[in-house]
Amino acid sequence: MLDERPILVTIRDQQTGSETILWLLGSWEDGTFCDFMWSDGNFSCDCNRGHFLYPEHLNPFPCGTTRFSVEIRDEREHIVYSDSETAGGLR
Repeated sequence: MLDERPILVTIRDQQTGSETILWLLGSWEDGTFCDFMWSDGNFSCDCNRGHFLYPEHLNPFPCGTTRFSVEIRDEREHIVYSDSETAGGLR
């Protein structure tokens, strides 16, 4: 069964060290976090992650997967997804 639950998302700019922490809703199926949107979907690309961290930025960030890293925790703050160990230690 698919449901939505709160997730705590930390997005880090690997170039500047800036971070933002957001509470969002995440999809869960049978108690397992569905990470596709963050690992391979729209939220896996730097062009979209940049807008979470810099909402005032009017120029889009170039597409890629190296500038921003993401760590996601459930409502009990257990890590359910992290891409910080890919691409040689960075996203």
